[in-house]
Amino acid sequence: EDASTDLLMEESGKTNLYTFFRKLNGAASKRDKISILHYGDSQIEGDRMTSYLRQKIQAQFGGYGPGLIPATNVYNTFTFKQSFSENFERFTAFGGNKLDAEESTNSSIGFVYTPEALPGLMVTLDQWAIEKEKTIGLFGRENQIVNDMLLRFENGLNNCDSFMGDPLVVREAPDAGDAGYFTAAGICPIGVVKYVQNDYTNMATRNLSGTDIGVYYDIDTKYGDFGVKYIGSKTDEFTQDASGEFAFLQAQKDAGQIPANIPLAGFGDLLGMDGNYDTKHTVKASWRLGNWGATMSMLQKGEFYQNSLTLSDGTRYVIPEMTTIDATVSYSFRMNGNKARLRFAIKNLEDERAPLADRYYGYYADAHQDYGRNYYVDLRVTF
Repeated sequence: EDASTDLLMEESGKTNLYTFFRKLNGAASKRDKISILHYGDSQIEGDRMTSYLRQKIQAQFGGYGPGLIPATNVYNTFTFKQSFSENFERFTAFGGNKLDAEESTNSSIGFVYTPEALPGLMVTLDQWAIEKEKTIGLFGRENQIVNDMLLRFENGLNNCDSFMGDPLVVREAPDAGDAGYFTAAGICPIGVVKYVQNDYTNMATRNLSGTDIGVYYDIDTKYGDFGVKYIGSKTDEFTQDASGEFAFLQAQKDAGQIPANIPLAGFGDLLGMDGNYDTKHTVKASWRLGNWGATMSMLQKGEFYQNSLTLSDGTRYVIPEMTTIDATVSYSFRMNGNKARLRFAIKNLEDERAPLADRYYGYYADAHQDYGRNYYVDLRVTF
């Protein structure tokens, strides 16, 4: 089955991409350094989408490394594990005079166990917690539209020619044929939402805590060198206190002004909601004998629920956990006196598809990928 997706863009966009790939094609032979800045939102937080793109680009055009790493990383990432001194402070520099800098308190405790009775085994355990004040985030498009709804019902049918509701919710002109429906509902006629100006704001306290465990075991035998690695992450708390506009909306919902089946997002207990799964497990087994090598790895992400589909009686739409397995076989050799490696890989060995969700393309892209089983052959030569 063809799992490719067509990209639609203007001619100017195609021209820019042609230039980009021409530079990539010549980078290895010319030993040029090319830096790529991936600008995005929650899709790249935790190195989700970026790690996949970087892996593919490096596999085809060369290069290595995890990219730019901040001195103090405030969220878990798929790509690297980081620790830093307690006297490091993090300041936020965007938003101009409208935003205050975030302030956070980070604490962690951990240990490393390497038993003498079993050489090659290492076990690590880390418990961590982050308390962040003045958290910078978005009020949220959905919350802004709910606020617009409140203002419109409060206004009723008054001054319909000039009333605009929430000024950050920009709408198309109302359809004259629908005017009667809005009048019957007791509000001024409105058009569909064109866009929402979703500005950053300082929110109240955010708390995160969790536990990371790692088990690493390497053993050399006459049948080859074997390695097993397990990394497990358990998030115990992810909460965002409500303040300002968030607290106002919650108070209106508690008072019955907002229907129970209209969800509010961005505050409260966020753990297990909208891609914030509480567990992640990674297992990797490797083998090497002479010029031959092989790996098999598994990644499992826990379940979570989609808040927008929560029913008025509290019933949640749970998106189940997803497990994918990858396998590779490689052979190292010399090519014209240069080190070379040929690798064959199968990604998503069991052809696991992303669980169904009410999102673009039918799955929750903030947490899952839906590429199906795919293969690639990689020839790497070091000059």
